[in-house]
Amino acid sequence: MNDKQGAVYGYIKPANGWVNSTSPNGSVTASPGMAQERFGSSIAASGKTFVIGAPYDGGDLQGAVYIFAAQ
Repeated sequence: MNDKQGAVYGYIKPANGWVNSTSPNGSVTASPGMAQERFGSSIAASGKTFVIGAPYDGGDLQGAVYIFAAQ
């Protein structure tokens, strides 16, 4: 991963609870994942749809928003 690229990790509560549960169930990063994008600086979720901000994606403070749908 590049410096300050950013990533978002997802966790699903195990049937036995959170005890001894330290590994994420999944993760996403921005594509192409350049340094300084700060992907994950803002996150919104509704149902199975997730909107993730990367304020420095694209250079010159352009920024980007990524939309993901969980399956």
